[in-house]
Amino acid sequence: MDDLVKIANVVESFATSIAIIVGGVWAYFKFIQGRIFKPKIEVAINGCSYILEEKMHLLHTELSVNNLGLSRVNFDRDSSAMRVSRIIENTNNHADEIGVREVEWHHISTFPVLVEHQWIEPSEIIKEKGVVECNDKVGAIYKIEVYLMTNEVQWYAETIVQIGESEMKDIRNQTTRSEDKAEQLKREKEAQRRKAEEERKKKESKDS
Repeated sequence: MDDLVKIANVVESFATSIAIIVGGVWAYFKFIQGRIFKPKIEVAINGCSYILEEKMHLLHTELSVNNLGLSRVNFDRDSSAMRVSRIIENTNNHADEIGVREVEWHHISTFPVLVEHQWIEPSEIIKEKGVVECNDKVGAIYKIEVYLMTNEVQWYAETIVQIGESEMKDIRNQTTRSEDKAEQLKREKEAQRRKAEEERKKKESKDS
């Protein structure tokens, strides 16, 4: 009888040890490793303008992407994009008595980003520069936004540029989940591609 009691105690101790080990492993993968390998991306966008000729300027952008996490992050390049918008100047809608009103933006164009980068490795920093032409007057204000997409997470950054004058920068880094924004960017890029294709065909038809 004593032997059976001893065996039962050994089995009970063994089962308890196994349960503790399994629980510890589950906690590690659920909480610790989940936090360690969670994507941690820092995004920044800078912009400035250069005078090319009268009423023709260049918008110069520099995108910086820094992987602060411990896992590789794969980008959805079809959804990731840079959006350029111009402030709407409404002379009939002046600021209220305290001198403040919310401005409105008109979307101008959407451009691809990270064309040569499908992913970013841990501790890697990617910098990508771009230049676009801008046919506008000195003093016009533009907003440059960058959306980097994965299957689940969206990173966002923006900057404000004033044409021909000192730049006003407002760089933010945000992490959100947005399928609607991804679809919108895909549609904008596709419309941009179709427009370029139509212009190319018109030019070829005219030349022939």
